[in-house]
Parts: sequence; C-alpha cells; structure tokens
Amino acid sequence: MKKNVVAAIAAGFLLASCGASGGESGDRPPPTTTTTSAPASTTSAVVDDEFDGDAFQELIVGADRSVDYEAGVRDGFAEDGDVPGAAESAGDLRFALNLFDEQLRELEVPASLQTTMNEVLTANGTFIEVLDGYVGVTEVDQYNDQLDAEAEARSGWYEALNSAAEAFGTDGIESDFEASTDDGGAPTDEVIPAGEVAETGTASMEVPEGFEATAVAVIEMENGNGARIGLYTLDPDATTLPDVAQQSVENGADKDGYEITGGPEETTVGDYEAIAYYFDYGDGTVGRSLYFEAEDSAGARWHVLSLDADDTEIEEVSAALESVLDTVTIT
Repeated sequence: MKKNVVAAIAAGFLLASCGASGGESGDRPPPTTTTTSAPASTTSAVVDDEFDGDAFQELIVGADRSVDYEAGVRDGFAEDGDVPGAAESAGDLRFALNLFDEQLRELEVPASLQTTMNEVLTANGTFIEVLDGYVGVTEVDQYNDQLDAEAEARSGWYEALNSAAEAFGTDGIESDFEASTDDGGAPTDEVIPAGEVAETGTASMEVPEGFEATAVAVIEMENGNGARIGLYTLDPDATTLPDVAQQSVENGADKDGYEITGGPEETTVGDYEAIAYYFDYGDGTVGRSLYFEAEDSAGARWHVLSLDADDTEIEEVSAALESVLDTVTIT
C-alpha cells in the first residue's frame, strides 16, 4: 500500500543552523511535538565550487544502514510483544536521523544545489517528526497507526535521497523497504478467519479450516474446541537444527511436564527442512512441534510450529495443519 508523502514541515528543518536536534552530538535529543522556524539562513555552507558528491553518497549510505539497523531492533521488540519497548526504541532511530541532519549541514553546497539539499533536509525532518509520535505509545492499535505514518515518511525519505543523488551525480541507495503495513507490515490483533493469511511482518501462513488467528508478535490460531496452533521464534544456545529441536522439546518437557512420545522425525514446513517431535500432556491433550531454520528480517533464525489438541481430534487438526504447511513463509 503505497502512500503519498505527508505535507512539508515548517521551515525550521531547513533554516536552523544547529540541525534538527538542537543538542550536542552524542546525546539523544528529547522528543518534540512542534517545529519552530528559525531566522532565515542557509542549511549549509554555500560555496561556488563543485559539490563533493562522494561525501554526500557516503553519508546517505551510512544513514540508510543506521535506519535499517535501528528499525530492525525496534521491530524486534514489537515481535516479542513489547509494544512500549518498541515505541521507546524508536528514539534510537530518531537519534540516528538527527545525526544525519547534522552531517548534511556540514557539507559545503553550491548555491545551484541548495534547493536540492533543502529537499533532503525536509524529508529527513519529516521522518524525525513522525518518530516523535511513538512517545507514550503502549497499545497495538496505536503502534500500528504510528508505524503506518512512519512507513509513509520513510518512503518519502528514500525518494528525496535518491532524487538528490541523481542531481549530485552519485549512485544513490537501493532499498527493499516498502511503505506497506498490509502486506508483511505491522502486527495486528484483528481476528483472521480460515482461508486468509495471518502475518506478523516476519512470518506468514494461511489460517487452516476450522481455525481463527491473531498475528501480533506471533501467529496464534485456535478452533472452537480449544485446539491451538502457534508459529513462534526461538533463541536457543544450540547452533544446529537437530540440537535446537532436541533442546527446545526437552526444556518444554521439564517445564510443562509433558512426555515426549515421538521424534526426532525429518519433515518439511513449506520450503524449509524441519524436525518433528510428538508429546503427551497426560490429561488427554497431545501435541506436535515442527522445528525449522529460516532467518527473518529481524535476525531470528530458529522457528517452531506447534500444535496442541485433544487426543480425540488430533488427527483432524493435524490434517488441517498439514493442508497449510506449504503456505508458511519467513521474510
């Protein structure tokens, strides 16, 4: 879902000689909610000499890497269900953009290219201002709304950087970022019916027949009889799939008190090689866990698809899960 860039912000982002942060480099600037116009001046030193495009290229490549990294860290909090932590982590992304603003203003820009540089600073300032909206966010819906606004601003940021790079005769940057929270974007607590795709931003799968799903930090599904299916990430000490699966299932047996009744068994989950284990809780509930390896965009490498159901319907529920295994995707 592509969106138009929000309206240009106040002239303070263009004219303030101290940069968008207004603070010392190395200290995270406090969140702001308004932008005050400063006395008219240029954004950076104006010179008549030829512009050093290589210096600009180096700055935007570094800024792109910083944004990718900080956004990935922030998204990791969200995927773990820590929405307040994700919102607070957005401050680190904001700090990276403020530093980028300061670095841009140190460049010596010919008068003929000043307007182009101002457009970059405007887009960067818009990005910063949008990130202020994460302050105080604690709920999923609030987080999603802000993430949507951020995606819009970030898309405009890339457009401005590459437009300026073209004008400055440099390569610009390539990014696979898409301004979308409908296709692989923000988590949602909306109930997803059978036959539709549940997705968290790093994982997706079709909801099997008889189940409904939610996809906030993880994908969780349940049918009317209480059978449950979940797609989760793991953070084990082990480093190979067989060891990860064994460690996880044995730790689960110690913690939850179930008996391991089968496995390890080689199988597949979609395009991923997997190892299955079977277990019995001893109260009429039985289960199955499928462990597989696939690194996602947040850096999580190990995943497990787990099923718990009453032993009287385990075959039916297992068949429902089997029918959608080919739809499991880690991104």
